[in-house]
Amino acid sequence: MADKFVLSAKTRLKAERLERKLNDDLLHDPRTCITRRQFEVVFSSIEDKRIRSVSYEKGYPSYNYRKSFIVSCSDSDKVIYCGRVFNWMDKYFMINLINKNCEVEAIEPAFMDKSKTAYPNYQKFEDKNNLAIYQLAGYNNILLQLGLPIERLLENFYISYLSEEFCYSGLPIRLPKVEDGWLEKCRIIFPELDNIARQYDTFVKEDEIDSEYLAMLPPQKMSEAKSLLMNKYYEINESNPTIKQVLFYLFASASLLYNVAPYKHKKYHSLVELIIHESVGYDQYTSYQKSKIDFLIENRMLKIDDEGKLKFTNVKILPALKAIWEFGSCSYWHYDKDARNGLDELLELGLLVTDDHLLTKNERGYFSYYTDNSEYTNGYAYRNFYAHGCTPQANDDNAHAIAYFSMLRLLIILMLKICDDLWLARRILAVEMPKQSIQS
Repeated sequence: MADKFVLSAKTRLKAERLERKLNDDLLHDPRTCITRRQFEVVFSSIEDKRIRSVSYEKGYPSYNYRKSFIVSCSDSDKVIYCGRVFNWMDKYFMINLINKNCEVEAIEPAFMDKSKTAYPNYQKFEDKNNLAIYQLAGYNNILLQLGLPIERLLENFYISYLSEEFCYSGLPIRLPKVEDGWLEKCRIIFPELDNIARQYDTFVKEDEIDSEYLAMLPPQKMSEAKSLLMNKYYEINESNPTIKQVLFYLFASASLLYNVAPYKHKKYHSLVELIIHESVGYDQYTSYQKSKIDFLIENRMLKIDDEGKLKFTNVKILPALKAIWEFGSCSYWHYDKDARNGLDELLELGLLVTDDHLLTKNERGYFSYYTDNSEYTNGYAYRNFYAHGCTPQANDDNAHAIAYFSMLRLLIILMLKICDDLWLARRILAVEMPKQSIQS
């Protein structure tokens, strides 16, 4: 803390007010050019084979979701629906809504300068998370029409489904009622985020959740919860620049390693796509490109076969590396043995590090951006507004509604991460451990 420059609350307040004034002045300046981004979310009764679709017929994206499919889902699947159909999470339950460096346009950092203490909330990040608010608000309305408030579904998912499916006995949680106002809903839901994370962390460490023991524990942020699994995630070793260069050459379109004759006319976007679909020779590259290919060979990503063609040394590891490129980490136990062996080799080389939290490092940053300002100076700090005795403006219903759906989204994601962690632990006990016993 000695190297941090700490500002008083009054100084920060003055800075925030000045920021609002300068922004307002800029918006009202006739020289300012304003662009608007538009989309719509539709829950349709029209029968369609697709459970979701996107169209651009109106000149902007229209996200359409089939109501009949929602009706057909079980109560637990209605919760999982948010992660899967809304695309908040990928198939391995990695959070798609985080800021991804690979989604940031090259020109954005130049025009949207961010301080080192600011969350990198660039345009794609804002688009994804704005869409998520409207997805959840619309979904909430559909569920209310079905007589199934989403809060009751979540309570049942946490208490009943996780217990019946995985023998996880969580303590009862209290979520808002339909009739509660937006401000009251925010004040009720936030403590339950911390509560659920702390319950799970206690379960991981003690193999049980004792309410009296839980009451004696110090406060804990939701992002600090641990996983049941050792080495849950393999992540980029930030102190080793080699892995970032490797991933850039493999997956970034800006590397231009897919731009080689005679395949330049084909719509490949990365070296991985090119080599998977084409038979590419080492000598087809120009001299300045060969230095990059040599770098990948030296780092055991590529090899040259007897015919001079480029091949991957371990094709099975590519999906995991793609995840690390995209998310900054991969969920280790979701991959097969060959992929895990490849990740272990990169770990031994010091290119990767392991993490045993319930959330990845970047996911913890995402949660922190919304919940507090301990890590980022540009976060929403909902903890300060709704859990620390502050008095937000009671008549600002729109702001409270947005805050509520943002926190509700975090709650759903947290429950799905717990579900995935329990599923993986059960799978490892059922599949991996018996294999090791037989081999020994």
